[in-house]
Amino acid sequence: RPLREAGRDARGSRHVDHLGVGRQKQKGLNSVGLAVAVGRITTDQLFELARLAETYGTGDVRITASQNVIVPNVPDARLPDLGREALLGELRPDAHAAVRGLVSCTGIDYCHFALIETKELAVKTAQHLEQRLPDHKPFTTHWSGCPAGCGNHALADIGLLGKNIRVDGQLVDAVDVFIGGRSGPNARAGTRVLEDVPCDDLPEVLERMIPYVSRKRQSAAKAPVAPQPTGTAPNPSLSANS
Repeated sequence: RPLREAGRDARGSRHVDHLGVGRQKQKGLNSVGLAVAVGRITTDQLFELARLAETYGTGDVRITASQNVIVPNVPDARLPDLGREALLGELRPDAHAAVRGLVSCTGIDYCHFALIETKELAVKTAQHLEQRLPDHKPFTTHWSGCPAGCGNHALADIGLLGKNIRVDGQLVDAVDVFIGGRSGPNARAGTRVLEDVPCDDLPEVLERMIPYVSRKRQSAAKAPVAPQPTGTAPNPSLSANS
């Protein structure tokens, strides 16, 4: 017989990356999300993050599913001082689209299943896109170093699946490129549109592809709302009214 539904589907189509200043439910308090490219943070940055959390918040630090961090419970009056801290010039609340939506699995450095080094390639590619697409709207880029898919490459605007190929008899790092993946109530896996793209060529390939992918997403009638910078300022200075 037909099965009864367990409850209401609470998934929403709006994506929020939690970067920048976000109003909390508690009056006068804010969360401040900082971009940590591919989740790699140094020891010095981690100690400094802890100091900022204790100085401007309640000592708490949250970690997002996109490998970024949040300092919650920051009072309105403390936001300007927090915005002037040097760490916010490194872990930026107003990071470029290529960085704020960047996710990567651990790669070959620490995983014996991985076929390529993902994190350094991801950062290098994002830096290229930041220079060539300076004002681009937010998009997500997920890297997986092998078919296990730990980087969730199938659920991103741009998904990259690592592999090895031979070019002129030499074994080189490469990726398959997927587009159009998303989670939420209308979830779908990304479509593989390119195969065997050498990683050395990838920055230029994505530079040409991303504007097309963004236009296609915006024109789709049922496409989810693109992630918007919530409360971010054009520089690291923070304001509760941003």
